[in-house]
Amino acid sequence: MLVYLTVWMASGAETVAGMIVAMTAPVTLFVVAGFQHSVANMALLRLGWALDPAGVPLAGIAHNLALSTLGNLIGGGAIALLLGAGHGALKHR
Repeated sequence: MLVYLTVWMASGAETVAGMIVAMTAPVTLFVVAGFQHSVANMALLRLGWALDPAGVPLAGIAHNLALSTLGNLIGGGAIALLLGAGHGALKHR
């Protein structure tokens, strides 16, 4: 939901500075809450593996990416369906 909020808030901004300000709070909340995002994890896990291959086993990377990707698909799909249904209901009024 925070990712959608970030996109929605940034799309309403009229300047680049406004977009940056609008994106800061939701992204910060997403990170502080410790939510997993498959694309972000791909970069972070690969960086961790490059720095210390023994500390980040490939099986752990695969497990994390599989679960975070599945969660992103389910959560993103559910939010998209709910927003689409709400938009469709409002459009038909």
